[in-house]
Amino acid sequence: MTWLIGIGMAILAVLWLAAELAVSEEKGSGMKSFLKAYKKSIVFAVALFAMAGVVYYSFFN
Repeated sequence: MTWLIGIGMAILAVLWLAAELAVSEEKGSGMKSFLKAYKKSIVFAVALFAMAGVVYYSFFN
């Protein structure tokens, strides 16, 4: 059960980080540019979380 909560929190954190990056990138150009920036930001955020997971498990496990 705790794994499920942790995975859910990680997914929410990735989506939140991608939304924050997209908002700072698109600067009020409309919904279409926001969604385009959001897609790019999700790719970046997932890669960032994957790298963080590799570093975490390589040092702490």
